[in-house]
Amino acid sequence: MKINNIKNNDIHSIAWIFKIYLLRQMKMHVIFGVFLFFYTPSVFCQKWTLFKKNDSLDCQRFTTDPLFNIYVITPRNEVLKYDPQGNFDSRYANKKLGRLALIDATNAFKLVFWFPDFQTIQLMDALVNPIITLNLTDLGVSQAAAVAMSDDGFLWILDGGTHQMLKFSLESGGVKMVQKSPLTIPNAPTTDMIVRQNNIYINLPSTGIYVLDRFGKMIKTLDIKNSNNVQVIDNHVFYKQNNQLYSFHLQTLATTIIKLPEGVKGEQPMRLQRNRLFVQRTVSVDIYEEK
Repeated sequence: MKINNIKNNDIHSIAWIFKIYLLRQMKMHVIFGVFLFFYTPSVFCQKWTLFKKNDSLDCQRFTTDPLFNIYVITPRNEVLKYDPQGNFDSRYANKKLGRLALIDATNAFKLVFWFPDFQTIQLMDALVNPIITLNLTDLGVSQAAAVAMSDDGFLWILDGGTHQMLKFSLESGGVKMVQKSPLTIPNAPTTDMIVRQNNIYINLPSTGIYVLDRFGKMIKTLDIKNSNNVQVIDNHVFYKQNNQLYSFHLQTLATTIIKLPEGVKGEQPMRLQRNRLFVQRTVSVDIYEEK
């Protein structure tokens, strides 16, 4: 009887040890799976179909707005607007303000045209007509390095001269500075800046993508170097790196490779807007739709 009790106890002990071993193994598999999920880019096998091909288009740079309008900057410093169907809509040119370096089309009804040579911004309506011309020196800006329109309608300027982030309201009564915050990132002569959901994203290709709060304080640095064509849509940062298009999820930290349409090369400038992909070619901007 005593011997049988010992054997039963031993059996129970072995069973518990085996259960603990299995639980530990399962835990290790879960941890390893999470590691792979976060650090191994998955492939998003998106299928695209060509929606529109704009031939004979002299395009130096382009951008898009959330309504699928396309804004092309030509080598002659003209702006050509194309509607969501890819048809020509309107034209604008200004030969007095120098090089047009940027069009921020975050707000399709209040476009930002940035002329750095003369430290000037033009706000444009949906028909690409000037609403107001802003001389940044008159607004107290020392040397603007980047400009951006936020999704809540404020104009943000990175002042490289004073190393500050400036925020302006654009009310009907005029333009007014409503915030001035010191920056906590390295100086950069020119930089790409995006403002979404009260966060500021500044792309310095040699360092990464800085994420700042609305007061200009550092939140984190995304270890995404040597990237371009950066966009922030909802919780995703889209960017090109090594001629490949990626999506980085700001909450899960998952990186996804976005498969490009057949015949599209990664070195070509491109933008995403919901279910559309816009690709700049030598003489066209091609529009692809998700199948």
